[in-house]
Amino acid sequence: MNFVFFKKIILYVSLFTLFLFSPINLTAQGEGYSSYQLFYQEESEGMQIDIFVSPQKISVGQVIFSIKISDTVLKEPIEDLKVDIYATPLFDYEKLYSPALSSSDIPGNYQAKLDFEKSGKWVIDFIIENEEKSLVISEQIDIINRNRNSSKFSLGFIAIQFIFLVGIGYIIYSSKKTKKKLNL
Repeated sequence: MNFVFFKKIILYVSLFTLFLFSPINLTAQGEGYSSYQLFYQEESEGMQIDIFVSPQKISVGQVIFSIKISDTVLKEPIEDLKVDIYATPLFDYEKLYSPALSSSDIPGNYQAKLDFEKSGKWVIDFIIENEEKSLVISEQIDIINRNRNSSKFSLGFIAIQFIFLVGIGYIIYSSKKTKKKLNL
């Protein structure tokens, strides 16, 4: 095994490892938080309410809800609302709470983050209030466990272990080869 061949192997394995850890693949729970999925849509009391969720595969961990509220008549975003989100596991009284904060960059858009610590069925309550009225939207969602076995991170870990073991093997091989040359 010559040194040039070993350098090529290291180069190819390094490129493969870089591919595994590229920014495209470094995403939470198998997908990026920028990919939202429509979770709920309703037209009620003069408001068009679109609720989006990220990540698309809702699993244990942090989940982002994005609520877009617009006027059905004027077709303009509605600002200055109070939006609260409550999450309660079925058959349990432990409630999670998060206020949905509005964005000055995107009017009529409110975002909230909830950290789900266990899987199962949850009831999500969205409470939308202004000075005159209050609207409550309740939806049930199924939180799944994280699948940590097929993650690209575990494949990257195996690749790094392989590189490490090949490196140690090459050091042992080259030291024995050098030792034989010195003994001749």
